[in-house]
Amino acid sequence: MRYLLAGLVSAVLITAVVSGQDETTPALEALAETERAFAKAATEQGIRDAFLEFFADDAVALVPEPASWKARLRAGPAVPFGEHELLWEPRVGDVAASGELGWLTGPSTFTNKKDRREPQYGNYLSVWRKQADGSWKVLLDIGTDAPDLVTFPEGFHRYAFGPRYVGKEPKAAATASLLERDRALNARLAKEEPSVVYQAFLARNARFHRQGSRPVGCT
Repeated sequence: MRYLLAGLVSAVLITAVVSGQDETTPALEALAETERAFAKAATEQGIRDAFLEFFADDAVALVPEPASWKARLRAGPAVPFGEHELLWEPRVGDVAASGELGWLTGPSTFTNKKDRREPQYGNYLSVWRKQADGSWKVLLDIGTDAPDLVTFPEGFHRYAFGPRYVGKEPKAAATASLLERDRALNARLAKEEPSVVYQAFLARNARFHRQGSRPVGCT
């Protein structure tokens, strides 16, 4: 997982391709290139400074309560990449039809070379928001540790949703329906077995990620 969230996220849901892909779009390719530039910057500047450069000012960290990512980053030391090595790459993602938001996910590897520790494998998920100048910045970044390298189909792919929503629902109505669905999920989780609830709410080709475990397909 991404370095600064190690051990803090006990369980997250990450949707990833398990069968078939949709063709990528120019907007998605541009977002993936930004993620690759972000990963490259980490090798040159170190993790903290690269995160500060590519994160939005209002980026959210879940620790586990929502907090300012940049405030947490600035409170920590700047460690050279040669001591703390973080490698990751986007393998799956998509961009909203509005072009305002996008997300990417893929494998990550963190190695504490200073203390000569074994590599820590994980799976990250980043949500990006397009800025007024057309650039992309990370709004949300989470991940989970895994016992070994998390595998994805070769190359980079657009998430295979199947039939895509093409309605013209106003933003306020879309936001309200999303919040209603999220509240319904949390209400059921409070009184039912999580495995039963997630089966009812997860997408057909979702994967469930738990800290320290391999991703589990839900199909």
